[in-house]
Parts: sequence; C-alpha cells; structure tokens
Amino acid sequence: MNEYNMDGPIAYYLATGDPALGRRLATMAVGWMQGVVNYYLKQEGHTSSFGKAPHGTKNFFDSMLNLTDAALFADAMTDEERERIRAQAAFLGYVVQRPDYWSPARGFGANPNMTTFVAGFQTTIGCLISSHPLARTWVSEGLWLEAPHYAMASYDQISACFLMARNAGFADHVFDPRMKKIAEWFAKISTPPDARLKGWRHLPPIGNTYKFEPSSEFGHVASIWKERDPAFAAEMQWMFLQQGAQKMPSVGGFPAAFAGYRGLFIDTNIAAKAPAYGSELFPENGVVLRNAYPSERETMLHMIAGSHYQHYDYDSGSITLWGKGRIVADEFGYYDRAPVADQSMLETPLSSGLDMRIKEFAPSQQFDYVRGVLGGWTRQIAFIKDSDPLAPNYFVICDTLSKPAPATWRLWLTCTQVTLSAQGALVAGQEDVDTDVFFTRPAQVKLLTEEKTRKTYGLNTNAVYCQTQWTQTGLIATQAHGLGFTAVLYPRLKSEPPPKFTALADGQAVRVQTPAGTDYVFLSAEPFSFKEGDIAFTGTVGAIQTRGNGVILSLGAAGSIAAHGHCLAADKAAGATQGKIK
Repeated sequence: MNEYNMDGPIAYYLATGDPALGRRLATMAVGWMQGVVNYYLKQEGHTSSFGKAPHGTKNFFDSMLNLTDAALFADAMTDEERERIRAQAAFLGYVVQRPDYWSPARGFGANPNMTTFVAGFQTTIGCLISSHPLARTWVSEGLWLEAPHYAMASYDQISACFLMARNAGFADHVFDPRMKKIAEWFAKISTPPDARLKGWRHLPPIGNTYKFEPSSEFGHVASIWKERDPAFAAEMQWMFLQQGAQKMPSVGGFPAAFAGYRGLFIDTNIAAKAPAYGSELFPENGVVLRNAYPSERETMLHMIAGSHYQHYDYDSGSITLWGKGRIVADEFGYYDRAPVADQSMLETPLSSGLDMRIKEFAPSQQFDYVRGVLGGWTRQIAFIKDSDPLAPNYFVICDTLSKPAPATWRLWLTCTQVTLSAQGALVAGQEDVDTDVFFTRPAQVKLLTEEKTRKTYGLNTNAVYCQTQWTQTGLIATQAHGLGFTAVLYPRLKSEPPPKFTALADGQAVRVQTPAGTDYVFLSAEPFSFKEGDIAFTGTVGAIQTRGNGVILSLGAAGSIAAHGHCLAADKAAGATQGKIK
C-alpha cells in the first residue's frame, strides 16, 4: 500500500472495522510519519531550500497525514505510538509554519498553487491534532489565480482542507458561495464533447494546462453539495459524467489532498441534469461565447483576458474555437511558457503586458459582443447566432491598433489542410466541419501558412497520460505598418456550400450570403455610418440577419440600425428586434 492506492484499504476499514487491517494501517502510519519527520529534521539529500517544491512533497506529506488520520481513528495504535505520532505531527506543524519554510510576504512563495499546498499542510495538521494549542492558528493560515490545471490543483486542496476543518470543529467554509462559483467556472469553460478524447468534455488546454485534461472534481463537488443544493449537485454530476467519470481531478501529477478518501466522495446515485450555460464573462479570467449548449453541435469561443494569468503562456487576448461541435482552433497544450507566436492572437509592439481588460460584454439570444484592450491593441469579437446549431453560427473578429505599427495575426488551426485565397482561406476540418476565413481588412491582406509541431504532456487519444505531439497549421496575416485586421470565421458542414462574403465600408462591415439568408455585420473600434438601399447603420457594432421573410436587428453597443422597414436605436447594447420584412 502506498499513497497511490490507499482509497480501497481505508474505505474497507471504515466500512468493516477489520482489526487486522486497522493494525496494518497503524504500523504503516507510524513508519511513514517517521520518514517525513526525518526528511525535514535531517535534511539529507535536499538540493535547494528548506521548503522546496511543496507541489512535489505534497504527494507523501498529505497522503501520510490522511493515513495517520485513519490510523488514529482505527484505535489500533499503542498508547506510546499514539502519543509519539501526535507529537511528530505537532513538530511538522511548527515546520510548515516557519517563515524560513515558506514566506510569500517576503517574496518566497513561488506560484499560487504552491502556497495553497503549504496552507493545506498547515490546515491538515491543525485538523489532525485539533486539541493542540496552535491548531486553530495553523488552520486559519490555511488560503489562489492560475491556469485551469493549477487552479484545479489548488481547488482540490482547498476543498479537502475545508472538509477537514469542518469535521475538526473549526470554521465551516465547505459551502462558501465562492467554492460553488469556482466549480461552475471549471464547468463553464470546459470544452464541447471532443472526438479526439472518447467524446469527453475536458478543461481547455489554455495556459499551463495539459492537453486533454478531464476531471473527477465535479463528482466530488456533487457528492459534497448533494444535500445543501441538489440542483447544483445534479449539474456537477452531469459534468462529471460528461468528462468520463474520472478517478482523479487532474493529470500530470498526484493530487494527494483526498488520498485514501477520494472514492468516498463519489456518489453514483446522484441524478445528473445538464446545466443551461450560455455566453459569460469572467472578468479576471476571460470570456466564453457559446451557442447550442448542451448538444453535439455546440459552437464556442474562449478568450483569455484579465489579471489572473499566473501559470499562463504569453497569451492574454488569445482564443480557442469550436464550430458546430468540432474543434477549429486549439492550443498546443502545456510544454513550457509558450510564446505569443504559438497563440491565436495579434502580435504587435503596441500590446504590452499580460492583462487584456474587457471593456464591453453584451450577450443576447441572437448576437454576442465583447471588446478587450491590451495596450495599443483592441480586440472586438461579434458572434452571430441561430437557434438552429446547424444554421449560420459564426464570428467576426476585429483587431485594431491605436496607431500604424507592425502586426502579425495568427490563428492556429486543427485541420487537414488550409487552402489560401486572395482574401482568406478554406480550412478543411478533421471531421465533418470546414471553416471559411475571410478578411474584410486590409483590402489586400498578406497571408501565409505555417505548420508547427509541439511536444507536450497530457492524455493521448486512448486517455493514457504520456508525452504526445500535436501539429497545427497557422493561418498568418502580416502588416509592416498598418492598423490591424478584421476577419470572418465561418464554420459550416462540409456538405454545405461556402458563403459569399462582401467587404463593405472599407472593411468595417461585411455582407454574408448563405442559403439561410443574408446577414450584415458591422464591427469597428470607432463609430461609422453605412447605408445601402434600406440597410442603414451608425455605431461600432451591430448585425442584421434575414431568415426567410423575417429580419433580426441587434446592437452590441450604442447606435442605430435599420433594415427592411424595421429600426433599432439605443444608447447601449440592445437585444434582437425581430419582425417581418416589409
């Protein structure tokens, strides 16, 4: 028995009280505790600091404490062993509380997840020996800001510690609304069902998150919340099943916080219910634009933004994209801190830092709009939606510079081939969806493609953790001295004819003609006016959708828009106005 396979023996003992197994747990706990004490007391073989790498030491530290808890409960220790192991736990409590072990206040704290692990050590020890005079101090010291993989590592640690603290008679934060909100964030940013990974949903491989990383955490959350909030628990259970009913909350390491007890926090009897997630802004983490959720034909765009960028790449403002349930543009996965050149975003000397700020977000049933700013780069995204997931559901992305400057626009595509045209490209998807890309500006865009392969870690297509390599094709547009780019990204079934695109108003607008109807999309960083017959627009962002004998008008910001005898004017974003063509 070791830290990786404790769940079965501990669960069996708690269910049966088997005295022989209880004694075995006690003997192992005594020896393991002594080993951890020796590790810190003798410091033999340390290659760096006293408190080095808590994300590594947690494997044996947390697991040992959890086993000790079970052994003390087993009542299979001698009085001498019990006294000794509690004293040793107190010694470790003093160790992990020392400022020369870990001190974020003095700049010795590394990444947020590592500080969380240290807080977890303190909390777990305080709960294990709750009668110790300093136990409450250790627990109160026990609370993160990172990419999904490391955020999940922290959340799992915090969740376990909150359960311990409640059970030990300390503060009860298990049902803090923030715990619910964070769990929902993990669920809301998860991908559509991915054919590359057994049809499972998974965390998006953004920042330092592994390629194909499903999680068991949703099942643990469902088990914890099933009585407090059954509706929320049902949604978490659904996501747990959608992600393949995993046994661990993450890949690429051993999450030890629940070691020995993780299986006890999965309840297969909880009824699952799909949530009704839509487009949503997470102010310090990014934004999700989506339609047709949940289904096999979801369209979804995720953009990274905000100040929570620890353990991310150089990727603020970058996107990943799914069209009609199929991956279109993905990240390469976690292999290092990847450069801007590996991201689907604009690279320019005018963008500075890693904190794109979302300035406007206006979702509605037919039309979503978001605007973010990073230095002298503004990224606007309009999402044209339809109630039918197979109808036109597409994006227009406008990247604007504050003054003429060099710029490189990239979109990293998961595809079989990219065929360039004068103003765009046809992206041949790996499944049954292709994507048409059309640039409305500049009028003579310079395009090229680049194939890039990255070796990374994560699950392979058989859901086995290993090193893999992923190849994507970059669609790249360049300017030596320009003001930016505007592009339409139009996913469609391979069986559909391509749309006809027409750039209007110097590229600030585009007409999109398909068998479903004719759309006009207006998108610019600065207000402008346009008129063509009975089509009129003034403002920065809006859309006209004609379907059969009906018309839908939308504004993403202040302005006015008119078509076919109908008009919409507002001093802020306005949801769709619908009517029959007059």
